[in-house]
Amino acid sequence: LCGSFNLLEFISNSKSGQFFFYSHDGQFLIKSMTRSESLFLRKILPPYYHYVQGQPNTLITRFYGMYRVKVPGRKEIYFVVMGSVFHSTLEIHKIYDLKGSTHGRRATEKDREQAVPVLKDVDFEEDRQLFRIGKKQAKLFKDQLRKDVEVACAYFYFLFCFPPPPPSFPSLPFPSFQKQKKKVLMQNSLTKNEHYVYT
Repeated sequence: LCGSFNLLEFISNSKSGQFFFYSHDGQFLIKSMTRSESLFLRKILPPYYHYVQGQPNTLITRFYGMYRVKVPGRKEIYFVVMGSVFHSTLEIHKIYDLKGSTHGRRATEKDREQAVPVLKDVDFEEDRQLFRIGKKQAKLFKDQLRKDVEVACAYFYFLFCFPPPPPSFPSLPFPSFQKQKKKVLMQNSLTKNEHYVYT
């Protein structure tokens, strides 16, 4: 992963409190994670692998490895290795961290003062940013995005709305979430929330 080079620490503006590191060539991103995040990733790993193998142009993050480090007398450390979306021969002069929400999604003055500012959803709208990629590429992009969103909904649906999936789940076709809207009540150990998914 890093050979004789050191890892470069990346100070994230994320509220998660996790640490991020880049490999020396910027190709890989190493992120620390919580135990619950590790368990979640392990649950979705079989269908995730199945999907990514069949979708070489997926926009979903590519995970290459997940590890746990145990040091006697110290808390276990979990971390994941993923492909970096910033690994490019092109110069990056501005970054938008988009989550599809406007709540609390405006960059701070500190964010804007960085050499490469990391902006957010509200900034993207206010800056009137557009993707100019041509009709052909736009169609490919939208088709891939639709597939990725559908499979992400499938992960959520099967993991949280029903009992654990059977061992054969990776080979099952993912359901279509386009036709109708179904209200699903989810119960966790703390509260009861209403969520809407497409089935």
